Amino acid sequence: MLLWEYLRWHSRSVRHPKIQDPQIYKLVCENWPLPLPDKENNLIRTTFQGYLVNTSPLPEGMDWGAGPRAIKPPRTVRDVARRSSITPAKGRILFQTVRTLKPGRILELGTSLGLSTLYLALANPESRIITVEGHAGLASLAQDTFHRLGLAHVEVWNGTFEEMLPKAMQTFGGVDFALIDGDHTYLSTIKNIDYIIANSRPPFALAVDDIRWSSEMLAAWRQIQQNAFLRLHLDLFNLGLSFCRNYPAQETWNVRI
Repeated sequence: MLLWEYLRWHSRSVRHPKIQDPQIYKLVCENWPLPLPDKENNLIRTTFQGYLVNTSPLPEGMDWGAGPRAIKPPRTVRDVARRSSITPAKGRILFQTVRTLKPGRILELGTSLGLSTLYLALANPESRIITVEGHAGLASLAQDTFHRLGLAHVEVWNGTFEEMLPKAMQTFGGVDFALIDGDHTYLSTIKNIDYIIANSRPPFALAVDDIRWSSEMLAAWRQIQQNAFLRLHLDLFNLGLSFCRNYPAQETWNVRI
């Protein structure tokens, strides 16, 4: 099924979509292919390598998510880093998106070890980031990493998305950019995104990871594309991005990077 889905996606994909919005066009066609600056790239790589050599057992903690890369206990920090870390390609997309759009209020659902958060935080040090993680041990490790790196604008909240999402939205008063990478079920994904959208205002951008990890996530991605608030959708096969823009009609592009 996944192979057929990829072939269908690839047959409709383009490298340089003719996007109406000049800012998003520049983001996709000029900025996405750019490598990370050396300083940020080295910091992320060093952090990831530090996790890879850490064979300590992961501190116990309840995990309420339905993650795409389930790891059976016992877990080590290295296990989590190897199996659930964001890929450099996705990280580059997130970094360049945040650096271009400069969102001031960023919300992430699904911190894990905080590598995806690190891409967001380094892209815009002037932002405020709240990242929510259901596993107490992972949340603690991520917070320690951000503290060690001096990233005071990042806050790790431990708890369920259902509990923490309303508190985060109340704290922010709406968000400018949201990354969804946790509890990979259709109902939870749509419920969380609908809540974020209902409490946000333009300009707003949304990134959803693992959109083809399962039939539920693919269905969720297709439902997201029907939301009237979001007018531009970019499908990168494993990662989806949606933007609130003043368009008369919705645009959807399959983009090859």
